[in-house]
Amino acid sequence: IQVIAEGNLMEAHPRLFRILQLLQPFSSTRKQLKASVFSILFILLGSGILFPLVKQLPVVGWDWYFFFNGNNPQFNLLNTPNAYPPFARYLLGLLTWMPWRDSLAILNSISLLTFALATWKNGGKFGSITLALLTAPVFFLMWIGHPDGLALFGLITGLLPFQLLKPQITIWNMFKNRFNFYWTTVFLLISLIIWPLWPLRLSAATLTHEAAFGWVVTGWPVAILGLALFLGAGSNTYRLMAAGCLMSPYLMPYHLSVLVPAIGSARSYKKWLIWISAWTLMIGVGSGGQWRLLNFIFPITAYCLNHSWSEYKSTVMNHYKTFRLFLSSPTGSFLRLR
Repeated sequence: IQVIAEGNLMEAHPRLFRILQLLQPFSSTRKQLKASVFSILFILLGSGILFPLVKQLPVVGWDWYFFFNGNNPQFNLLNTPNAYPPFARYLLGLLTWMPWRDSLAILNSISLLTFALATWKNGGKFGSITLALLTAPVFFLMWIGHPDGLALFGLITGLLPFQLLKPQITIWNMFKNRFNFYWTTVFLLISLIIWPLWPLRLSAATLTHEAAFGWVVTGWPVAILGLALFLGAGSNTYRLMAAGCLMSPYLMPYHLSVLVPAIGSARSYKKWLIWISAWTLMIGVGSGGQWRLLNFIFPITAYCLNHSWSEYKSTVMNHYKTFRLFLSSPTGSFLRLR
């Protein structure tokens, strides 16, 4: 114990020191844990304070009532095939046991505070938070009653089950670093052991819904553009998710609400441009057809105005060099021979 306390672990136990070094990228620091606990407490306690005000908002919340609370016997979260992960019913059950209007108000309160805190964590102040909350995706989300805010809640607090509650966009954050990739993979493998083949449930998504605009309905070039953006996104959470939007086969307007904190890291007039781009969803959703391509203006703008061309090129070149190194390795040589 004295040796470890004096910082001589490498000399006293070199093997143990090496193991701890290997595990370091996959473990949280005390600072990260404190930040997660603070975020959870802030959002949960704040939502309790915000609840009476949010409950007065004139939102319809029909999906929350019919689908998530099981009031549509033909199609609901509880007893019909749907595209949600199997653990979603248990997480949302923390809210749906109470009267649906109360649970909707709590859901929207948590979502609002999550968007605000995520924007703050991303470098925004009160002006940025105001802009982030006053966007079309947030309006759509609260109006219809969907738990995408809980997915962002899981992302900024490190609660993986919540992050993957609505994985269309948030799952792309797993490529931010080795820590995220490792633990997301572990969680998904554990979930597959408990619920084998559950990803096949994703086929139940209505890809051709009149409001949907994933690349399946808008065209494969959208996915190619998304891949190009993804390769240069680096380790920025909101750039990864913005690129992921274009690579996701199924997207609805409220799914893009998890991107509004990108306003926080933008500077000067760029904040306003991202905010304006978020409102172009009104045109894409209202017009339908090929006009739905306008819905991608928001994620592309959020990506480009939080990036630089030189940084993009540098990231792509680093990926290229890594790929060349892989091909020169024994594994890469074997694959080339195959």
